[in-house]
Amino acid sequence: MRRKAGSLVRGAALVAGWLLGGTWASGRAEEAPGPLKPPRAVKIEGVEGALNYSRSMLSWAASAEKGRPAAVLARDGDLLWLDKKEPEKEKAEEKDKGSGEAAIVFPYAEADGGTLAVKWEGFRASLAGKTVFLQLSKENDAWEWLDKAPREELESLRFVVIAAPINAERLAALKKLAQANPHLGLGGEGAKEEPQASSLVVPLFEPRCLFADDLKPLAEHVRRLEGLRFLDCRVGGGEGVEVLSRLTDLRALLLHGWDPGQAGPLPAPCKNLQMVTLIGAEIKTKDLLPVTSLMGLRELNLTKVKSLEDISALAKLPGLRTLTLSGCENVSDLSVLDKLPDLTWLGLPPKATQDDLAAIVRGHPKLQVLELVGCKEITDLGPLRDLRELESLVLVDSPAGTAPLHEMKGLRFLVLPKEVFAKSPDEVAKLEKDLPQCLIVEGAPMCMGSGWILLLVPALAGAGWLSARRRDPEK
Repeated sequence: MRRKAGSLVRGAALVAGWLLGGTWASGRAEEAPGPLKPPRAVKIEGVEGALNYSRSMLSWAASAEKGRPAAVLARDGDLLWLDKKEPEKEKAEEKDKGSGEAAIVFPYAEADGGTLAVKWEGFRASLAGKTVFLQLSKENDAWEWLDKAPREELESLRFVVIAAPINAERLAALKKLAQANPHLGLGGEGAKEEPQASSLVVPLFEPRCLFADDLKPLAEHVRRLEGLRFLDCRVGGGEGVEVLSRLTDLRALLLHGWDPGQAGPLPAPCKNLQMVTLIGAEIKTKDLLPVTSLMGLRELNLTKVKSLEDISALAKLPGLRTLTLSGCENVSDLSVLDKLPDLTWLGLPPKATQDDLAAIVRGHPKLQVLELVGCKEITDLGPLRDLRELESLVLVDSPAGTAPLHEMKGLRFLVLPKEVFAKSPDEVAKLEKDLPQCLIVEGAPMCMGSGWILLLVPALAGAGWLSARRRDPEK
């Protein structure tokens, strides 16, 4: 994926109505969730690259190179983040109009199937003939489209990004949208320029998922957020973590740059949380304790948490099904995994060794997904032959080679380093012949200084919708 982070990063502050489980958007779940389904390999045509924002942000992403489609692993409700594909002329024209070059963003639905043909049409993206993503910018035709669109067209939308002033005419169009689709994804760009957006737009909707760059302003909107199921926010030295205790229906939480020493620990109650993702957090072992008190937690993703060395506290979460430690470069002792027997999705830290891999295979024979991102000390994948249920393998920035993979007929999704595609195209072709049911894609790490430059937080202009008024109340 050659395009810079611009089109993936711009537009990151988004409100997703269906994220992490379509059933969440329809009301409170009365029963405990059933077993987690294995993720699906989803091929995505018509884009330059893709990532599963819900699970792989700042870990790895898939590129569409030399005619190959991008592909991701996804469960029903996961947020897909797609780098839209368009001619250079149209890119330039769009930039001149101030559209913000937002990525295409929408939640994956299981009914979408295993192949998505995404079509970008200037200000909207369609899937199977239905508009799923709309970008409302200052000078594009999307506002006119929104004003004229029939109700059934509005009901198909999954995500809308607003990057324009909100006048009376546009507010009327948004009210029409809210009446047809109150729980759809909603986001904005340019909050500093348009700080009134949050006060005008947010009250129209009842989001089930919210992106924000500050927690404190959520308090003034908490009545509109009573049904919130998913929250993604930046928490560094700011305040407002206590507002989480008022979001009693919250099921999933992504925190970027969380420093408990400044922002405070996770408050109680957050008893309904089932998934927590910490990206670039400043935490140590003691800071994991509030997380390990979440007995309903089933998925924990720790990405680029460089301050963390000891993960032994995770022994208090024996029911974990998913654990990823990508970019946690100071985690070396993985013995606690012996106390997490039910893991089906595991991402290893960079310091994982060959002995660690052998021990993990012995202790977790039911692994379905294994991610080796930047694991330079693992050079032999031979032990993986014993993982009879392994369906998905992610090898990114890995020297392990491909030798035993030809025999692993159960693989359905395989991510290989870009170097393999560049230097050994014949090897890729042989793998595709030997594994005809396996989708093989090119993957790249997401790190500062690479072609996948992404910031540690989604604190872009749009993410400030719920904080711009507090920062600049005179506007």
